[in-house]
Amino acid sequence: MKVATSLLALSLLQVCSAVPIGHPTNWLRECRATTNLSVPALEVLLGGRWDNLRNMDTGRVINIGYFQRQTTGDGLYLIPDEVFVIPYKETGVETSSEIISSWQEQKSSTSHSINVEMSFISVLNGKFSKENQRMKTHQVKDSSTTTRVQVRNFIYTVKVYPDFTLDARFAQQAKEIADAIENNQTRNVDYLSERMVLDYGTHVITTIPKYPAKLCALQTYQSNIQYSLIQSHVGGIPFYPGITLQKWQESTRNNLVAIDRSGFPLHYFINTNTFPDLPQPTVGKVAIAVSQAVERYYKVNTRPWCVDVT
Repeated sequence: MKVATSLLALSLLQVCSAVPIGHPTNWLRECRATTNLSVPALEVLLGGRWDNLRNMDTGRVINIGYFQRQTTGDGLYLIPDEVFVIPYKETGVETSSEIISSWQEQKSSTSHSINVEMSFISVLNGKFSKENQRMKTHQVKDSSTTTRVQVRNFIYTVKVYPDFTLDARFAQQAKEIADAIENNQTRNVDYLSERMVLDYGTHVITTIPKYPAKLCALQTYQSNIQYSLIQSHVGGIPFYPGITLQKWQESTRNNLVAIDRSGFPLHYFINTNTFPDLPQPTVGKVAIAVSQAVERYYKVNTRPWCVDVT
């Protein structure tokens, strides 16, 4: 049974910001130009908005900049001002395998930690992701079982500092909700809150383990292999049949990728520390409105008993 991911939009209201906000820049290019640094930037998704139903990055909530020209402790990567990096002192390749007999037991290979976050209907987390939909399609269609083999090489953990600055566009949307609350515009509050969830997802990423690469092989079995997929989560040499693990690993040093993600619900970041210029009661009401919009997003995608085979 297919259930389309959707977001409630109960009000059709045109809302415009009084002051247009320009597209943000992280000043990475300027940083390199003024320091002649040739090291690559540690690309991170910290502070990114995250849709925990679809396991999809949808932009950023925390402003990211390179004004302080920080690097990792080993000097290999530029890192944003808002994050710090914990190096993994051991080296080596981690290999794991598992048998997944039901798609309902599937755990994401790239976002498991944030999928187990319990603030909303956690059983739905990740169930509308491409990874889960692909596995469900082949298991149900072929009445089969899936095996997954993964190869990882862990290097860093990246975390965001608690005293971050919010992205200007996100802050502006939150203030629009606050204005609607103070003017008792209930329908407008619902609409703006749902629009925020549509634009910014359900959660914000605050911690990411970084690997040079990850190789994931999926095979769905019946009496023999019905479907096979090899995924290489890396920007280096594309994986091809016959490539050696050593050659693949050597190409990945400058192409770090996120293999897991953890974070908190979107409304956690609407508080008196991030919005000191708003009245405290109003800030609390904005956070509640956004939390309720996320709850509606989950509920509209819930179909009780739709996978009950009895």
